Amino acid sequence: MDLVLRYTFPAGVVAGADRAARRASMLALFKDKIGLQAAAGNNCIDVAEVQLNEFSTTTRVHDMLQIHLNSTSYEKLAMATSTPETDDYDIFAANVLNDPLKAGASSTSVGKTRGVGGAYNYEIVPNVATDTDYQIRVRFFVNDLLMANPLQYNNPRLAQPFKDLNTVKVTLQLGDIAARCANLNPEIVPAAGAAALGKGLVVDCISAVHTLTVRSWNPSTALEIPESLAWGSPRIQRISNDRHVVSANVISPPLESKTFTMTGVPNMLAIYVERPRLLKTDAGVDIPGTEWAFPNRFCPIQSVSIDIGNKTDLLGARVTPTELYKISTGNGYSKHEIMNGSGETIDGIVRVTVKGASTDEVCYLRVFLLYDVFVYEEGDVFTEWRPRYSLQATLLDSEFVFTDDSSQMNAIMGGCMGYGDVSGGDVLRTAGGKPSKKGLGKLTKKQLMAMLT
Repeated sequence: MDLVLRYTFPAGVVAGADRAARRASMLALFKDKIGLQAAAGNNCIDVAEVQLNEFSTTTRVHDMLQIHLNSTSYEKLAMATSTPETDDYDIFAANVLNDPLKAGASSTSVGKTRGVGGAYNYEIVPNVATDTDYQIRVRFFVNDLLMANPLQYNNPRLAQPFKDLNTVKVTLQLGDIAARCANLNPEIVPAAGAAALGKGLVVDCISAVHTLTVRSWNPSTALEIPESLAWGSPRIQRISNDRHVVSANVISPPLESKTFTMTGVPNMLAIYVERPRLLKTDAGVDIPGTEWAFPNRFCPIQSVSIDIGNKTDLLGARVTPTELYKISTGNGYSKHEIMNGSGETIDGIVRVTVKGASTDEVCYLRVFLLYDVFVYEEGDVFTEWRPRYSLQATLLDSEFVFTDDSSQMNAIMGGCMGYGDVSGGDVLRTAGGKPSKKGLGKLTKKQLMAMLT
C-alpha cells in the first residue's frame, strides 16, 4: 500500500519564522514519535471478498484482525506484514529514544517500538500550495499479505500451492484509513514548558493506493501433481460487541455479553475487553478520528464465566487469572487441536470481570467464535467444509485421521497442512463427509500469496 498521510499541527505553536523553518521544526518534533498501527494495510479493510475460479468467500478483516495479531507468533506475523507490531509510543516517556542499540534501561526493542522506517519504507513528501505552514506530509510503503479467506495468510512459509487456478478476483471495502493506519505519540511537546500538542493534532489521509501482487511458479517436471488439495482456512465470527463502563482502579462487577446463538460447535471462544483509543477534550468528550493516539489496549481479565446451552458457569471464579493465562497460551489460536463440531444450534452468554485503569473508561466486551474450516480443491473447483460428526451410529462407524497422528499438537488453526505432514492414505475423513483423495504429495506448481503493496 502506498499511503500518504498529512499531519496538521495547531497553528502558531511551531517554532520558525518562515515555512522552511517551521517544516524543520515539525520534523524535529516528529522524531521517534511517529509510526504505523499493526498490520496497517489490513487494518483499514472492512470487508474483503476473494474469488478463486467460481468459489468466493467474504471476510470482515478489521473485525478479526486483533484476534489474529494477538494469537499468532511474532515470526509468522513478521512474514505476513511489514508492521507486525504497533509502534507503542504512548507507553514510553517523551525523552526516550526508540533506539534498539541504545545502552541502559531506556533502550527499547526494535520489535516492539521501531520508529518510523524501522520495518517499512517512508519518505517526507513536499507540501502543495494549499497546505498551510503547519502541515507536513509523509508517504509510507507497507507490504501486507491479504488476511482474507481462503488465502493462506496464517502460515505463509508453509502455504500450499494452488493448482488449476484460472481466476483470482479481490474486492476490498476500506474505511477510516487515517485513524486505523497512523500512530503518533500524543505527548509531543513543542518547547520546554509548553503543553503537549496531542489534542490539537489532526491526521488525514491524502491518498491510499493498493496494489495486489499474485505470485506464481512454474510446475515441476520431477514431482507428481496430486489430484486434489486441502488446507485450513479457519473462520472468525464476532458475536458480541457490548459497551460497558469500567470503573477506575477496581475489579469490575461482571461485564455481561448479550445472549448469542451458535450454529454448530466452534473450536474456540475468544474474549477480550478493549479499552478506548480516542483522545478527549478537557471536558472529557471524545475527539473523533484520534485513534492514532493509542494502539489497541485491553483490560486485564480477572475471571471468565460462560453459559453454553444447559451448562452454566464454565470456568468461573475458581479459575485464577494465572490459570486463565495458561489456558490462553496453551490453547492458542495457532496451537489448537482440530475438533469436530456438530450441527446443533446452542445459546450462550459470557461474563468477565476486569481490572480498571486509572480513570473510568467506556470499554467494549468483544466475543468471537473460531471454527476450523477446510478448503477442498479438486480439478478447478474449490469447496469449503467444516469437519463435524452427525449421528451417533455414523460416529461409531467413521474414522477421523489427523494430519499427523504422531504429533502432540494436531492443528491447522493458524496454519495449513504441510506437505510432509500428510499420511499416505485418506488424509481426512469425517462422518458423512467427503474424504480427501489419496496421495497428497509435494507440489511446486502454482502458489498464491496475495500481497497488498
